[in-house]
Amino acid sequence: RRVTGSNVVIPGGLADSAQTAAAYNKGTRRDEAKIRISEVLTGATLKLPADRAANRHDAEWVMDAELRTGGKKAAHPGGVAASVAAAVRLNEGVASP
Repeated sequence: RRVTGSNVVIPGGLADSAQTAAAYNKGTRRDEAKIRISEVLTGATLKLPADRAANRHDAEWVMDAELRTGGKKAAHPGGVAASVAAAVRLNEGVASP
């Protein structure tokens, strides 16, 4: 809902893929057998019904999610949170006169 503004989970969409991956990973012991977020996000632009610029709230939300799921005190360098933060910096630079 946060990204698209819709409560509907589109079959085969990103939310559906992420939920399926999370359910699979929960029952999988070996880390190397787990589905990674990068695999879920492959082709994301084709799966999203709309596009919008990332903002600071998005960056904070993604950082919180990455820290919660990773069990770490810092985000993964070059990970999803770092990528969203970089996108926000670019977006703010473009929006500035």
